[in-house]
Amino acid sequence: MLKKIEPKDTEIKKLLVYPDKKTTFRVESAEDKKNFSVKLYLQESAKKKYLEEHPHFAAKAMEEIFSTGSFHLGLGLEKDLDADRLAEAFTRVFSRLKNYQEKIQIILPEKLTSIFSVRDIANIAITSAGMQTYSVALLKSPRKADSQSGKDGKESKEPESRLKEVTFVAGNKTEWNHAINNLSPLVPHINGMRQVQALPGNYLTPVVMEKRAREMAAKFGLKISVYGQKELEKMQAGGILAVSQGSEREPRMIVLEYNPAGASSTLALVGKGVTFDTGGISIKPSSDMHEMKYDMSGAALALHAIVAIAEKKLPLKVVASLGMVENMPDGAAFKPGDVYRSYKGLTIEVQNTDAEGRLVLGDLLAYTEKKYKPDYMINFATLTGAIVVALGPYHAGLFSNSDEWKDMIVDAARDTLEPVWPMPMGRLNREELKSDIADYNNISGSRYGGSSSAAAFLSLFVEKTTRWAHLDIAGIGFMKKGFNVYPKGGTGYGIRLVTRLAEIISAKGKK
Repeated sequence: MLKKIEPKDTEIKKLLVYPDKKTTFRVESAEDKKNFSVKLYLQESAKKKYLEEHPHFAAKAMEEIFSTGSFHLGLGLEKDLDADRLAEAFTRVFSRLKNYQEKIQIILPEKLTSIFSVRDIANIAITSAGMQTYSVALLKSPRKADSQSGKDGKESKEPESRLKEVTFVAGNKTEWNHAINNLSPLVPHINGMRQVQALPGNYLTPVVMEKRAREMAAKFGLKISVYGQKELEKMQAGGILAVSQGSEREPRMIVLEYNPAGASSTLALVGKGVTFDTGGISIKPSSDMHEMKYDMSGAALALHAIVAIAEKKLPLKVVASLGMVENMPDGAAFKPGDVYRSYKGLTIEVQNTDAEGRLVLGDLLAYTEKKYKPDYMINFATLTGAIVVALGPYHAGLFSNSDEWKDMIVDAARDTLEPVWPMPMGRLNREELKSDIADYNNISGSRYGGSSSAAAFLSLFVEKTTRWAHLDIAGIGFMKKGFNVYPKGGTGYGIRLVTRLAEIISAKGKK
């Protein structure tokens, strides 16, 4: 067999240095005339005296003007201003200035806090700054300087962000400081998730994800357990093993635990981690198959969310279970029509090998529930194209067996501006999955309701008494074109939502 050309361990280790907090945030009640200023305007107030020097500037949405020592940006009409447009404005600010200014002060329209809460403004601004000042172009080579630079023949790297400090000029410093202190620590974890999302399948393998998890466990004081091929065979995790058997790369089940003293509730985070998904024997079309490196986004979310929660020292036990596999069409790969026995004991007829993520999640859910008996459990997965057809790329699809748990997740999504949309799932969806020769098929065989039937399949592995939810992030987890604070590519979606969810559960436990 020919020797495969693989990235060196030293190169991968260098690429996976955990992102730091590049930019600090402050609030001041008055403008400092010495600092570079960013001024945002509602269109209704564009005729004030300080704009007389720019008579043609009307503050229409995303209209901009540079002046000496300042940058002016329009927000449009107040009636048209929503969170997405405000996020677009902050993204414009940071993308324009990150390579040129070390310090900026942002002067907000007085009426802005009557449209949005301070928490929402700070959330959008801080997250946008964090995204824009961290590049995931990790594999770009140094480039030759152009002839006009005067540095012919010398290599230069892609420009790094120079932005070190952002000051918000606003009233109510106490509320602003609270929002800044609560939100800015999440930025490195959002970018950490984006970092691993960006790496291709030959760099981010199940073994590399294990190394990442071990480093994070050591850094943030988490307990970690890792189960390889032999351990998974011993525990009879048939779903994980079936998916991975066509790959030369061994699977991993990685379990991290954050267990602070005095915790009264347990939250389980379960993540699908298919480091590359060809579809297996039911192979995907070649168009855009390269995007299937993002099929590990659910595991990336679970991993970086647990460390965000641990860093905040929330009084809640949290377990994160990650299923890391590669789905390849080798001669040993599982085939349509094969039947395997899952960790829970159910026999599953595989009618489509490209519906593999649910097989991995089924074992993870059953194992996590049995061992840890969580009070709340939620799984994350780029699971179905059907959810993108239903919702577009702007929402995650939310399925749950508990109205109480679903409502808590919706509340957390609203608080963090991480959009979710509740979706249906029930007995009829499960009945469509019944097999003629085994307990269940892995697909319904119907063209309709694909995301609901996938969620129904997952529900087979969870007891009815467990508060469980499934978040299908196939649309919003990675994007061809950014929106709101989310950039093109891996979006880091869900870190803010899950951390807020942990805060809600923690507060609930204190009552």
